[in-house]
Amino acid sequence: MKKAVVTGANGFVGSNLIKELLNHGYMVYAVVRSRDSNMGRIPKSGKIQTIFCDLKDIGSLPGLLHGEKAGLFFHFGWEGTAGDARGDYKLQLNNAKYACDAVSAAAKLGCKRFVFAGSIMEYEAKAYLSQRNIKAGRGYFYSTAKLAAGYMVKVQAFEEGIEYIHCVISNIYGIGEMSGRFIDKTIRKMLNKEELLFTSGEQYYDFIYISDAVKAICIASEKGMPGSEYYIGCGKPRKLKEYIEAMRDIVEPAAEMHFGALDYNGPFLDYREIETGRLERELDFQPEVSFELGIQMTKEWIEEKEQWD
Repeated sequence: MKKAVVTGANGFVGSNLIKELLNHGYMVYAVVRSRDSNMGRIPKSGKIQTIFCDLKDIGSLPGLLHGEKAGLFFHFGWEGTAGDARGDYKLQLNNAKYACDAVSAAAKLGCKRFVFAGSIMEYEAKAYLSQRNIKAGRGYFYSTAKLAAGYMVKVQAFEEGIEYIHCVISNIYGIGEMSGRFIDKTIRKMLNKEELLFTSGEQYYDFIYISDAVKAICIASEKGMPGSEYYIGCGKPRKLKEYIEAMRDIVEPAAEMHFGALDYNGPFLDYREIETGRLERELDFQPEVSFELGIQMTKEWIEEKEQWD
């Protein structure tokens, strides 16, 4: 039987990735921080073995598996992905170290491939921080740590003799997300009829529904070229304002929008500089869930959840 290791297994993306791996016939070693971690997202299956291992101790993972082997290692564990923790440079530096430690653990487990969860914010950091007279907030500690970790892990994988796949994740949303990130937060504000303040929304974004995202990650992990970077997104970016207006039309058509009420000091990404179509071109991947359908399903899930909370 095919076997895979997933760190960050109880997170939004990690738990959905496990579901997709089960569909692909894998047995999964689900790595979570501790027995106190919230396990509700991890699916119930006899093909899942939960391993309790903090990222700082990831080097001990092979011992915890008692000689078991695996073919794929997905490193989706990362501390401080949202809020003020993004600006904790010590925490973010440690994340880069843990990622390299995870590669060494993967080698001891006999893994053929190591799949790293990168971020579109790596490109944002490169585009913005290379400019003069910028206003770089502490949140860039997160994106620069992701950028550095990606390169460091690639080197470490080469040293360990493991094939490396870098997944550049754009903006994932959908049922099960409770992160307070843009889509989740905006839908909740619309439902609660809160004031809706935005930037001008002229910057381009790309959103992908969670089920499509994990399918793309699995395809890249199994069929991607070693040492390659694969962009995980729908591949058809639009202005943020257009996405917000589409959300309004679905969630609360009467909502009053205040575009330009907030300043925007970040980069304007040129998606032409990113190989957004590589998965489609090389591996025939096509997203199945439109943004509008994804928002409708997410809205209904949030309404149902808040009704029972």
